[in-house]
This record gives sequence, C-alpha cells and structure tokens, in this order.
Amino acid sequence: MRVAHTTVLVSVPGMGDDVQTMKAGLFEIADIHVVNKADREGAGETVMQIEAMLHLGTQGFWPPPVLRTVAVTGEGIAATVDAIGTHLAHLRDSGELAARERKIAEARVVKLAQAMVADSLRRPGVSSASLELDRVARRELSPYSCAKTLLERVRPGN
Repeated sequence: MRVAHTTVLVSVPGMGDDVQTMKAGLFEIADIHVVNKADREGAGETVMQIEAMLHLGTQGFWPPPVLRTVAVTGEGIAATVDAIGTHLAHLRDSGELAARERKIAEARVVKLAQAMVADSLRRPGVSSASLELDRVARRELSPYSCAKTLLERVRPGN
C-alpha cells in the first residue's frame, strides 16, 4: 500500500475472518473493496458488513466502493478496473495524486536506503557489527545506540 496509487482490498465470504480483517487495520487502507467469490453463500452479508463499517467510519473525499466479483468467470472485473480508473481520476482532480506520489517516492527511497545500509554493514571491515549485536542481545547496549553507532561507521567520509 505504500507504493500504490490505489489500494484494492479483496475479501471472500465465508472465511470467518471478515471482522478480524476489519480490526487488523486493513480495512482503513482500502480505496476500493472487492468481495470476490460473490456467487458463494454469505457474499451479500460480507458486502453489507463492509458497507456498514464504511458508513460508521469517517467519510473522506473518496467514499470507497464495495464491488462484487467472481474472478473465475470474470464477473465484476470490468467494474473493478473502472473503479480503479475512477479513483485515479479522483486523485488527479483532488490534488491528492501528487501527495501520494511523494509518499511513494519516500517509501522507495527509504527502502533502498535501508537495503544499502544493511549491505554496507555486511562488508568486510564492519564485522565488529556482530559484537554490537551480541551486546544488544545481552541487553548491555540499547538497539538505538547500536543502530546509531553502526550508521556512523557506514556514513561516507567516516
């Protein structure tokens, strides 16, 4: 979700985890809700639960649609694609697209920086990192202090 313009949450009826998904914080991230296997028993109830939760939540500028699909037959797929296009148009029109693109760029840069730091810690000459990790494991050094020390070692010019 950190690197997508539109987040589609797909649920299926009868799994017994509808409410658990909603409680887990996944519910709030969705720009579009899709109930797949909508031809199964309980699909209508799943749709109603999602719609009720959306009704209780704070409505933002974009009211997330709740769509029904049957992926094996293709039913509802065109409507889902249309909803994604409509959401993108909404993002453009509202000015939210630029903000999301900035967040996406930030997430990508942070992920790359994390990978680069991790790689640099594994280079020869930084093997003392394992000594610090051992100290953290023994609770002699805080994880924060360890991370700060290791970052200081891998910074260019140090």
